Amino acid sequence: MLRTGEATYAVPKRVVVEVEGDRLKGHPDLRVECAMIDGQPLVREVHVTAAPNGRAIRDADLSVLALDKIALEAFLEHALVVNPYVAAPGNYRASPLTPHRDAGDLANALQQAQRGRANARPLEELQRVAEVYRENLDRSPRSRVIAVLGYSDRTADRRIKEAEAAGLLQPRGRGKRRTASAPE
Repeated sequence: MLRTGEATYAVPKRVVVEVEGDRLKGHPDLRVECAMIDGQPLVREVHVTAAPNGRAIRDADLSVLALDKIALEAFLEHALVVNPYVAAPGNYRASPLTPHRDAGDLANALQQAQRGRANARPLEELQRVAEVYRENLDRSPRSRVIAVLGYSDRTADRRIKEAEAAGLLQPRGRGKRRTASAPE
């Protein structure tokens, strides 16, 4: 089950997409295995196979694959809207997505999840940034993050802000250093 706003959707955990290439042009076959992990449609495996008696697989065959789009559309095709069944509490009734509202809401939520995953930092990395920063509050903590972790100035600034957003560092006032949050 996947919740977005007020709606609840039943989405499969795994979807396999198989596309047979154009035999007349000798295009290869494609098999893509997708998984729903933490509410995010992800591609887990891609198999490209030359068609029998077809040409070899080329760079162009792979460059046109929009894997995020394939995963998104595969899950949208199989998703259902889940509605509480009024006659019996705890029971649910599922129905196909309505083309405009339900499909659009779910597509937006899944696209946001895909974008968020691509940019997400591992918590361990942000914890290390916060640790180095806290250990050097009396000196120049930003400079120490750069030196110890080998980041560029810009990357260090971004990681420090990400650690702050994750609650690992206290927000700072204008012109002041961040204060240490208690590690959990």
